[in-house]
Amino acid sequence: MKVREHSFKLGIEYDLKWGLFYQKKKFILPMVLTLFFLFRFLKLYQDALQYIDLESSLTFWDYLLWIFKGNKPVQEIKDHFFVPDAFFVMLNLLLAFYVSFYPFKDMSRCGYMTLFAFGERSEWWLCKCIWTICTVVSYYLSVYIMIAIFTFAFGEFSLLPRLKVQGCLCGINVLEVTVFDLILSSVLLPILVSISLSLVQMVISLLTKPIFGIMFTAAVLAGSIYCMSPIFPGNFLMVMRNSLFLNGSGITVLNGFILSGILIVGSVLAGDIIFKKKDILSNHETS
Repeated sequence: MKVREHSFKLGIEYDLKWGLFYQKKKFILPMVLTLFFLFRFLKLYQDALQYIDLESSLTFWDYLLWIFKGNKPVQEIKDHFFVPDAFFVMLNLLLAFYVSFYPFKDMSRCGYMTLFAFGERSEWWLCKCIWTICTVVSYYLSVYIMIAIFTFAFGEFSLLPRLKVQGCLCGINVLEVTVFDLILSSVLLPILVSISLSLVQMVISLLTKPIFGIMFTAAVLAGSIYCMSPIFPGNFLMVMRNSLFLNGSGITVLNGFILSGILIVGSVLAGDIIFKKKDILSNHETS
């Protein structure tokens, strides 16, 4: 038992070292992406001040809610031409790309030695699940850190977002929203949903190839953009679909946590079963 625990611990340390710490430069890109869209929002706000009576400054939550606003439900958009939110698409597809290849490069590179080192296939799979969770959390932390830095330079830290700014520029109602609501809906929920999608993606990649896992995530995101339903997890990544900001008419945070929990547990169990039956030796020989 102690030997297995030791090998499991070493496996986690190995994945976090080679799959996360030594690849930390990849988190620069989401930070740069976030910075670009933050400047866009700041410019929009400054232009709007000339015509609309808004609050005199922006807060951390104003920037964060803008970044994660996503799209209104398609049926509410009056324009004939619908354009998906660029940041929503780019941020989530980039994350899908980041979590796709490392586990399977490791499996192809190590082959039989992977099983020899871990002793049990379940341990290898659990290590990769933990690596995926840590990667997603680190990814979001890089975004939140950039928002915090930007707020320090071009705003102020406040417990709540600006009512007029959110109503006029983001199209959401924050009158009755609390700090707890904000943390649940725009900090914890996106991370949990992205973890669940990433684990499902990894299971699909395990069954097929990583590229098909990315295609699955892209399809889920596309479905989420055009259909506001809890069936499409991407809806929970968009503030403009959340009932907290839509006077109770959108999807609920609770459903997001429940769906994410089901997907996470189901993915971990399904991946364990699939990997136990997978022929990694032929995969190693043909790689």
